[in-house]
Amino acid sequence: MSDSIFDRNYLHERHRLSHQQIDRWLKEDSGRENLPEKFRLLQIVSQFISVTDLLRKHDILFVPLKGPLLSHRIYKDAAVRLSHDLDILVDQENLEPVVQILLENGYALVEGAIWPERKIHKEMIIESVHHVELYNKNLNLIVEVHWKFFPGIPLPQQKLQEIIRKNLMEVEFAGRTFRVLNEEMELLFLMIHGSKHAWQRLKWLVDIHEYPADYVNAESFYALVRQFDAERIVAQTNLLLKKFYGKCLPFGRKSRLPKFFIRYALQSIEGGISLNLTIKEHIWLYCYNWYLFPGAYYKWKMVADLFVRQGDMELVGYSFKAAYYLYRPYSFIKRRIFHGE
Repeated sequence: MSDSIFDRNYLHERHRLSHQQIDRWLKEDSGRENLPEKFRLLQIVSQFISVTDLLRKHDILFVPLKGPLLSHRIYKDAAVRLSHDLDILVDQENLEPVVQILLENGYALVEGAIWPERKIHKEMIIESVHHVELYNKNLNLIVEVHWKFFPGIPLPQQKLQEIIRKNLMEVEFAGRTFRVLNEEMELLFLMIHGSKHAWQRLKWLVDIHEYPADYVNAESFYALVRQFDAERIVAQTNLLLKKFYGKCLPFGRKSRLPKFFIRYALQSIEGGISLNLTIKEHIWLYCYNWYLFPGAYYKWKMVADLFVRQGDMELVGYSFKAAYYLYRPYSFIKRRIFHGE
């Protein structure tokens, strides 16, 4: 394990742990030094309440993901985890109303995000993408509106929505009632989220280590693991917890893991972060994602997703979906090899 893991600045800047979390990790007390950060996090909590109140005002049902409520559930303090955006899950039929509400209340689409007017483009966005990002310049806040719980997992979206609806609970916060994922679903969500990102930031592993596992029903948790075919991800999570914390979750089952699946994650944690991957790096990431879930359905979805890109819909105005799937390989070669727009 690299010595930099125990450096406060490295943990804060590279892995996005708050000073309070770092204090817990390093058994230190940063005291007054973290007050400016604490104030910013309290502002995020206030903005979270404002955004969700806006959705309540329009009778929009939503499920907050991560953010202040996860911090509240883990630490009994909504301003411990660092949050640079707010994630909101809504039903697909509420997607367009939510986007319009935010656009009418000081938000704009972030650079690179699109919300097209043409029906064919909108349908392709809904089919191939899982969230849209909107930015409020005055608040310096990004809201991610999700209509898919997770893209690319080995379950049809309709089946996934049924599972989500069966695994919701209510929590009280700031004098309001929020619908959230129950403990079993939320813990699995955190594992899948971290693994899909190859654990690039330790903050995701910290969430799981600090999660109140005493509230998690092991039998219900593993029923969800089996539904998601996520045994490999749970085993990978426990292996990483063992490496960085010396202990695993109180429930775990052995699963054979490809060596590459572990090696890539460790390199991802300890290496740098690149915003513009090379072709080689894209290939290695694709190979890593190939191992996330077993089964032909997941592999087929991975291949199909290669042929859709949001930016192509802005550049060309085809009237048939198939045309975009044919355009995608040309678009990739043009941008990655010939560096064209």
